[in-house]
Amino acid sequence: MKRKKVLIPVLVLAAAVMGLFVLWMQRKAVEREVLVPQEVVRQPVPSAGAPSGDLVSEELKEEGRNFQLHLVAEVRADPRMVYATLVDFEHLKELIPDCTQLDVVESSGNKRVVYMKRFILFMGKEMGGNVEYTLYPEEMKFEMKTLRDPNANLTEKWVIEPAGDKTHVVYHADVAPKLKVPIFMAQAWIKENFVDLMKAVKGRLETQPASG
Repeated sequence: MKRKKVLIPVLVLAAAVMGLFVLWMQRKAVEREVLVPQEVVRQPVPSAGAPSGDLVSEELKEEGRNFQLHLVAEVRADPRMVYATLVDFEHLKELIPDCTQLDVVESSGNKRVVYMKRFILFMGKEMGGNVEYTLYPEEMKFEMKTLRDPNANLTEKWVIEPAGDKTHVVYHADVAPKLKVPIFMAQAWIKENFVDLMKAVKGRLETQPASG
């Protein structure tokens, strides 16, 4: 009788542990399916000009947990319109994936400090912080860097280049993650943000007539 009394709680505990383990595995499977829908972020493409999905080219370089991501997208629109769209801070929130707030908090010369709040999918919460843009409109390029961000030190360089009757958006990111998350999650998140932003830019511009 005593043996049965001891055995029943043990079996209940074992079942509970097994149930929690199954739920954890299911959650991880769903997270991986959402965060990394394509297994292209862990390796560079074989050649810089090879197309990959919505990208003209992509390249990934890793150094420990730090990495550099070089992406090129193509837009069928005038380069000046592409550049103007990417630095239109009044309407940029509508194009950036999961962006819930975007306000210019400081403006001086060719620099803009922007407060941006976004929902970070793999963290499951909304986070905000200041980023600094440095604009070079004559050269159709700009740089962006995070300011005192607890998640990562991130610097982006954007160059808008004419490509025949189209435009190439050249994007280069230097990333030093601070969070203890699998590095492929950060790589996938940054790449997918760029791809989604380019889709939004294309949707806005490619149906418009080219400016003279």
